[in-house]
Amino acid sequence: MLKNLVSYLCFLFLGFVPLISFSAGFRIHLENASDLGNAFAGGAALIDDASINASNAAGLSFLHQHQWVVSADGVLSNTSFEGIASAPNLIFPPDFFAQTKVNSGSNGIIPALYFAYPIYAQWDIGLSINEPFGLGLNFGENSDVRYTLIKASQLGVDIGPSIAYRVNEHLSLGIGPNFQHYSVQSALKVNTYLPDFFTDSRTEADADGWNSGYHLGTMYVFFC
Repeated sequence: MLKNLVSYLCFLFLGFVPLISFSAGFRIHLENASDLGNAFAGGAALIDDASINASNAAGLSFLHQHQWVVSADGVLSNTSFEGIASAPNLIFPPDFFAQTKVNSGSNGIIPALYFAYPIYAQWDIGLSINEPFGLGLNFGENSDVRYTLIKASQLGVDIGPSIAYRVNEHLSLGIGPNFQHYSVQSALKVNTYLPDFFTDSRTEADADGWNSGYHLGTMYVFFC
C-alpha cells in the first residue's frame, strides 16, 4: 500500500510541474554565464564569482576578492498560438472569426555586470546590475490574433549594491537595497472595419517607473 501511495504522490506532483514551470511569465533567470550549464541549480549557495551578489550577498564574504564579472546571454525563442481567434465588430457586422495558427519570435541579448571588493578583513561590498524581466511577443500587425495582441514587450533593470559581514570562519551576513526600473509596451487592434468607410482602430499602452526594495541573505559554510 505504501508503494502505491508513493506512486500516486509522484504522479500528482508531476501533474503540477507544467503550472510551476510557466508561472514565472517573462522572468529571465540568466543572472550570469558561469552557472548557465547547470541551470542555476543551487545558485544562492555557489560561490563561483561576484555574481553571487544577485542571489545571496552573504557569499561575497567567502569570495573575498576584487573582481569584475560581465556577461551577455543570447536568447532565441519562439511562441505559437493555435486555436480560434474572434472579435466582435463594434461598428457593423459581421464579426471576425478565424481558426488559426500564428508564431512569434523573441530574440535578444541579456547583459549583466557584477563587482566585488573586500574593504576590511571581515567586510566586503558588491554591486549587481542585471535584467530580471524582459523579452516579449510580436505576432504582427495583420495576424489573425491582432484583436487580442499585436505585440508586447517588457524590460526590467535591477541595481543592487550590497555589503557583507563575515561573523566568523563559517557564517556570513549580507544586505543591501534594490532599485529597479520597469517598462512595458503593448499594442492591439480593435475591430471597427467597415468596407469603404472604416479600418481597424489601434490601441497602444506604454508605462514605466522606478521602485525600490531590499535584499538580505545569510550563508553558513560547514567546511572552509
